[in-house]
Formats: sequence, structure tokens, C-alpha cells
Amino acid sequence: MIDMEILTLVSTPACHRPSPADQGFPHDARCAALTGAPGGGHGGVRRFTMSTLTALAIIPMSAISAHAWEPLGYQSLTTTDAQPAIQTAWSDIIASNAAYWRDELHRTIPAGQIPPLDILSKPIKVGSHTFIVSIASTRKCETGANNAGSSIEPDLCEARIIDPDSGKIVARAEACYVDLSDDDRPQANRNDRTEIDVKANAKEIHFRSFVGGKEWSRCTTSAKLP
Repeated sequence: MIDMEILTLVSTPACHRPSPADQGFPHDARCAALTGAPGGGHGGVRRFTMSTLTALAIIPMSAISAHAWEPLGYQSLTTTDAQPAIQTAWSDIIASNAAYWRDELHRTIPAGQIPPLDILSKPIKVGSHTFIVSIASTRKCETGANNAGSSIEPDLCEARIIDPDSGKIVARAEACYVDLSDDDRPQANRNDRTEIDVKANAKEIHFRSFVGGKEWSRCTTSAKLP
């Protein structure tokens, strides 16, 4: 069970940046695992480094009123004890990443660590029930045209709505994973985000995403809560 009063979000630099602090995961192998693992992360995800642990952003959980759009926060899970409910819900992706790391890259995963799993998430409260909204960056996402010759586009991925006590998935939907901005991204993309609107009476969550100052129609989706 996680502490639902706060959700710790780690803001990290991009995957391509070198980091002497990241001794447990060799840089080339780590990025290869993110880009090549079946079901694993893709090239647009962020790089976790130990140095970023000194700059944690804590977002308090609050009941979200109807029609109040709020952004999802970013975190990179790299240890086995981080956010156990989220790790339980995404255990299939974590296992796929770990298998690729071991079998294809022939790398040893340090004790207590997992290949990085990049998540957009937010705890919500609907009536007396608490849930975690989560979107993971995986190879199963329908990726946008994010090559060097194109503008940045969002990736259409799976969203999983999680019970925080058990890690059980209570609802699924499609929603867009949007890389949160850092200083080396174009100015137009520094306010990229995915937002949710919880309609408590209808027991629905609505998603929308903005990339490059534009709201993307394919990212306008919804999920029905139990």
C-alpha cells in the first residue's frame, strides 16, 4: 500500500545524457533496453539518475471536482520498492523489460533495481474510493512521428486505473503518454502535458493531451470507473 497523501514524482533529464552517478545501469545498455524491449519503454522516455533524488516534487492528493482538468505527474520507477501498487499493476511490462535486459543485453540487474519504467500518474479520490491513474511508456504504444525531421507528437498508450491497496487494475483505456519538458526541448514543447478530468457523478475519467501548444484529438479519450 502506498501513502496516498502524497505521490513522489521524479523529474529527470533526457535518456541520452551521460551520468556518472548511474553506475548500476551502463548508459548504452540502459537506452538500448528502453528502445528495444518488447513491451518496454521507447526512445522518448527520460533518464533516471541518482542525482535527481535531491529534487523531488511532492504533489498532494486531493478530491478532484467535476470539470477540473489537472495534469498527470512524471516518475521513473527504478527500484523494486518504489510505488508497489503501480509496480503490481504494470508487472507484465516490468517482467518484459527485465527479460530483455538479461537475455538480449546480457546485463545483470543490480539487486533491488528494475530496468526503468516511465509513468505518468496521479492519485484521485472519487467519493469514498481512491484510485491511481497511470499511463506507462511502453513499446506497445502507438508512437508519434518523433524523428529528427518531424515535430514532437504524443504516443497513444494504455492507461491503467489502479486500486492503491492491492495494485489491481480496475479499468483500462487508451490515453497519450507525453514526455514532460526539460531545458533541451524546443520552446514550443515546454508546456506539453496530459491532463485528466474526473467526473465523479458519472464515474468517468476523461483524458486530453497538449503537445507543441496543440490539443491532440486522438488523445481525447475516457475510462469508466467501477
